[in-house]
Amino acid sequence: MPKETFLNLAEAKRESFLEAAFHEFARNEYRAASVSRIVAKLGIAKGSVYQYFADKKDLYAYLLELAATRKQAWMVKKQGASSATPSFFARHRNLILASVDFDLRNPNYSLLMVNAMKESPGTEAGLVVSSIGHLTLDFLRALVQEGRSTGELRDDIDELLVAQLVNAASLSVGSYMEAKYGFSIVERLGKAEASLPFGDKDLEKAVDELVELLQHGIRKPGR
Repeated sequence: MPKETFLNLAEAKRESFLEAAFHEFARNEYRAASVSRIVAKLGIAKGSVYQYFADKKDLYAYLLELAATRKQAWMVKKQGASSATPSFFARHRNLILASVDFDLRNPNYSLLMVNAMKESPGTEAGLVVSSIGHLTLDFLRALVQEGRSTGELRDDIDELLVAQLVNAASLSVGSYMEAKYGFSIVERLGKAEASLPFGDKDLEKAVDELVELLQHGIRKPGR
């Protein structure tokens, strides 16, 4: 976690550092990410990083936690702005839509999390991912528990499995839109205002189809 030296930085300087760090870890998996490239981009001494964080792993853990908490806050805000509905799947539809919307608006965050999912368990990065991953899964498990309490979901489901499925499915929508519309989220890094090759309705259609699959599966009705 960050040292007091980092927390005491002016907000603009702190956010500038975080932007450069997110950019580096979004473009590279943990092992290939370079602290040297981060400081070169910022024009600061490499030793400055170790005045802010204990080491590369410490910085990586903070970035993952910050991305996860900011994404959750965005999703909760969006969910609160939507019309209240008792339907578990309608609520998840709105949450997944908010999740994908966040990912497309914040490619550095989303690509960092996608890269994190590729890290092998037991490695230095994999252990960090495991320690942070519970933030998103706990959030989703609470929603699954709510769905069970209202009688919309089966009593025999594994809450952790469903939470992991919903999390992976929401992250996959970005990759699906890339493939379908022939663009690259990586190329949009640092270009947050760049227009997307599809509209809101196209994204809503993709999310609706995903929720339909989560709700009813891929088995043909009547079979």
